[in-house]
Amino acid sequence: MPHAPLKAVRLEAKAGKTQSLVILAHGYGANGDDLFDLAQQWAPDFPFTTFLSVHAPEACPMAPGGLQWFPLTINQGGLRNPDEYWNGVCHAEKALQDFIDKELAHYNIDERSCVLVGFSQGTMMMLHCGLRRLKKLAGIIGYSGVLAGFEKLGETLSSKPPILLVHGAMDPVVPVEALHLSKKAMIEQNIEVEWHINADIGHTIDPLGFLLGQNFLKCVLMN
Repeated sequence: MPHAPLKAVRLEAKAGKTQSLVILAHGYGANGDDLFDLAQQWAPDFPFTTFLSVHAPEACPMAPGGLQWFPLTINQGGLRNPDEYWNGVCHAEKALQDFIDKELAHYNIDERSCVLVGFSQGTMMMLHCGLRRLKKLAGIIGYSGVLAGFEKLGETLSSKPPILLVHGAMDPVVPVEALHLSKKAMIEQNIEVEWHINADIGHTIDPLGFLLGQNFLKCVLMN
């Protein structure tokens, strides 16, 4: 069954007309409010940017009141069955692509002025959708996630935006191995990828991760 149109928490540009968009996708069991704090912290440095933190389309049975981009089975540790991730991102892709299309049209800007940001399951969605848009985005930031179907990237790749991957070395949910697998697949396709592993950090975005994301946004939106 098709998903209903997605909704988002919205932080409009402070300096008038929106000239760029940053769209954020939360992780499994959370909602758009979860990454809205990140948008609020970044916003002062980007007065012409509107930030949209999207709500995933499905209720999450494992987190009452939370949402999911796609279902997950119980994990016993380590990386999950890669087919589960691939089937999941394909399942939710249309809803997120339609949302991105709608917001770009609403603000009358194109992909060159749009950055996608994800955390965990949201990273899977943003990497999947961003690399399959026909027009190249300004960039993609992926925190604590993985490129679903990394072995299929060469067959399905449509554009090559610059990418920042940030992961905690002590992540118990999505092991740091995921960053290495994602990075390797991207480099093989000549995608510009910057990556950072933060020592002693688990499944979260720490102050260094915030600053790395902020600097990346400045590079791709202000240059």
